[in-house]
Amino acid sequence: MMYEQIQRRAGAASPLHRLSRQWERYFHYALLLPLIVALAVLIGFPLLYGLYYSFTNYRLLSADAPRWIGLDNYVRLFGDADFRAAAWHTAIFGLFGIHLEFVIAFGLALLLARQVRGIGLLRTLYLIPYMVGGVLVGFQYRWFFNDQFGLANNFLVGLGVIDSPIAWLVRYPMASVIAASIWHTAPFTAMLLLAGLLAIPDELYEASAIDGAGRVQQFCFVTLPMLLPLIVLVLTLRYLAVPPVFDHIMVMTGGGPALQTDVLMTYIVRTAVQKGLFGRGAAASYLLLLIQMLLLVWQLRVIQRLRHGGS
Repeated sequence: MMYEQIQRRAGAASPLHRLSRQWERYFHYALLLPLIVALAVLIGFPLLYGLYYSFTNYRLLSADAPRWIGLDNYVRLFGDADFRAAAWHTAIFGLFGIHLEFVIAFGLALLLARQVRGIGLLRTLYLIPYMVGGVLVGFQYRWFFNDQFGLANNFLVGLGVIDSPIAWLVRYPMASVIAASIWHTAPFTAMLLLAGLLAIPDELYEASAIDGAGRVQQFCFVTLPMLLPLIVLVLTLRYLAVPPVFDHIMVMTGGGPALQTDVLMTYIVRTAVQKGLFGRGAAASYLLLLIQMLLLVWQLRVIQRLRHGGS
């Protein structure tokens, strides 16, 4: 027995054994190395390259070499009324679109959480809008709100709500874009909320019912507190998706009419591609990235505060 212990200790202390244990410790990092290199080449290099261009006067159709101009692009952006208007439109889109979408998605999730016949099929069908591409949704709602043969006008005129067709994309462009966005992304929000609702133990509702709680009281004192961390996460995910919103607006209105639906992404495309001011467009892109990073930091702080409060 003692001889075997001595051999085991000698083997454990051997250089070959130590090398083997070190290799096992760092083996998973070696497996991640190709992915890290790919991310550095495909994401890191373009990010740094674009950051450099944001400090230059680079023009797409100019034969002159880019010249370093420092923070001039950023200063010009803050002095540009169109950029400020695009930022304001982005905030309006997020303020009204995201919260209205959340209310609709929450109601949809509550309906789908009920155990009735055929609910499995309904939980599958309600995800169909989210499976459609954003560009296709834009074309669909561009036809839906058409002032001559759009389905919205035909339906409302048939019901007698309006007397004549309305040019929705001209008179109410932002509301039309928000409606298309809600139809497209509300199923995703509802899916996340539905998962949270189904994860709440039935014992909590049974105990609250024994104590005399009604449906409204169960919703206020059981459902909402249990879903609060998920609600914060869902809203933050949707907030992060607001600054780069592009496809619906670009297809339906192109940022118009008269830049009424011009948001940060359409401003960046118009500045960098259509006007050829690539350096200024790159600067606007990094300001957009900064907004998303600030939203992410806010999300992490809120979640951390809720976690400490729950403990």
